[in-house]
Amino acid sequence: MSKKSHEVKQKREWVSRSEFSEQYRSPAWQKRRLERLDAAGWECGNCGDSESQLHVHHTRYVAGRKVWDYSDEELQVLCEACHSGAHALKERLNEALASIPGFDLGKVVGYALAAAATNRLDCAGNEGVLTLSTNEEVLGAADYFGVDWHEIFEIGAQGERPTARRLIDLRMRNAMACSDPKNAGSQ
Repeated sequence: MSKKSHEVKQKREWVSRSEFSEQYRSPAWQKRRLERLDAAGWECGNCGDSESQLHVHHTRYVAGRKVWDYSDEELQVLCEACHSGAHALKERLNEALASIPGFDLGKVVGYALAAAATNRLDCAGNEGVLTLSTNEEVLGAADYFGVDWHEIFEIGAQGERPTARRLIDLRMRNAMACSDPKNAGSQ
């Protein structure tokens, strides 16, 4: 085992399955669960079902974090069918990711980061900042937004961070320029 992976393993706080299951019986989890159900109006956030049993689904788990110590965005209220579907979809995604070579996996991560940034866009000023760590992630984000990867690098060269809003605007400007009859001869 490499020194780096050994250090990472030491930093994680692993809990046994029984300790993990016990957290779901905690009053802290019960309170957090009720908060999420109340906030969702006691209906599935995916299909709107309010008749079936509801679950509070963790979109991800972080080693060492208590089950109640997750943000609202990480705790989705889902009906039983949508909850099962979410787990099946995640399993399918994991199977697909396992077969992707490293370079392409970086592009998939960039695509996913772009989708997540777009999901964070709102009228309150959230621009959907993208944090891209590798060239492959930049390529994936460029694919997602339909822009040339050079354009993302140019934003960084200007000392700015790329945002979903800016890349969507850039795609729209590029599309308008392509459809402009004045530019038809230059293509």
